[in-house]
Amino acid sequence: MSQEESLTMPQFKRSNTVELELTSKCALSCSECPRVKQKNDRASWDNGNIDTNTVIQAIDDKIKKIIVCGSYGDAMYHPEVDKVLKSINEKLIPYSMDTNGSYIKDELWERVADHISTRDEWVFSIDGPPHNFATYRVNGHWPSIESGIRILTGKGCQIRWKYIVFKYNSSYEDIKAAYDKAWELGVRWFQLVHTKRASPGQYVAMEEFSDALNQIEDYVGGIKKEDYPAGTNFPPKLRINIHPRIRKVTEQAGVEKVLNVVKKSVTSDGMSQTIKTSKGGTSPAYKMTGSKQTEYYSTKKVYPQCVNVDNWAQFIGSDGIYYPCCYARSEKSSLVKGAGLTEEDLESMSVYNHTIDEIVVGSGYQKLMANFDNISVCTDKCPAKI
Repeated sequence: MSQEESLTMPQFKRSNTVELELTSKCALSCSECPRVKQKNDRASWDNGNIDTNTVIQAIDDKIKKIIVCGSYGDAMYHPEVDKVLKSINEKLIPYSMDTNGSYIKDELWERVADHISTRDEWVFSIDGPPHNFATYRVNGHWPSIESGIRILTGKGCQIRWKYIVFKYNSSYEDIKAAYDKAWELGVRWFQLVHTKRASPGQYVAMEEFSDALNQIEDYVGGIKKEDYPAGTNFPPKLRINIHPRIRKVTEQAGVEKVLNVVKKSVTSDGMSQTIKTSKGGTSPAYKMTGSKQTEYYSTKKVYPQCVNVDNWAQFIGSDGIYYPCCYARSEKSSLVKGAGLTEEDLESMSVYNHTIDEIVVGSGYQKLMANFDNISVCTDKCPAKI
């Protein structure tokens, strides 16, 4: 690294948002999951469970949001997941918990339900209605999932059913069946997402299921209180996070509502201005806030989001390493090779030995910052902007 580069390279900054991978264990075999894609390299990532007390101690007062997820494992298979959640809850940190929930016993569901507040959200990844979701979530077990959702919603937990659309589950009939089941179980949100990461023959182009999306919007938008089945909860809120797409219901609502939107733009001199838009048009009256244009760091090949995006989720792996993001965990070999990390450098990145404040200024992160262009996961996931 040249003297000029060292002067312009910023210090890696901590995020207040952290993903926790409590374990590398999972009962499922989803075709596009790193644990399946990298099954021949299992020894490099299947390290088991992170020590409970270590991860609890690593969660300091600078962390304001936690995503309990994982690149390789489902946190519900950690033997002391309830103890970790209890600690997070006692620290008043809101968390999101992502699980499939298969094969979890009712006793554990009951224990974790005691450590959920109105700040928290649980996400169940269930790609389809009960009869076919295991096409992707191989080995999935519906009875234990359903039991878990019933226990959690019965104690007031806010649950989001996340449904990835593949070819096998893209019909309106399947989407509606899953939505109705979510309604029956008291789920708060029903989310549809799309991906290009699909097993052979299961990728479905958006135009192939756009009619189904319109139909589910019409169905949900047409539900009236008098239509609720006896004893049921409010229907789940529908979220369609599939882009680009013009949603029919959104268009109709836009015609009916009076617009009163606050928009932000940046002037040529980098000053921020706020423009209030109403039914009558754009007002010339705006407030000059005096904020300065943000400077971003980029290398020849990489625009590192972990550096440039405020509170980009950083990642504590079940191996104890504090990674700049989840992709770095799932492609650890790329990180180690590209940055030239030694065992000593990896030790400097471990929550077993250091606080997060110490980690981000240690030798491992110094090498990471100096070698973005040599790390394939960085050039792939965060290419430099043209």
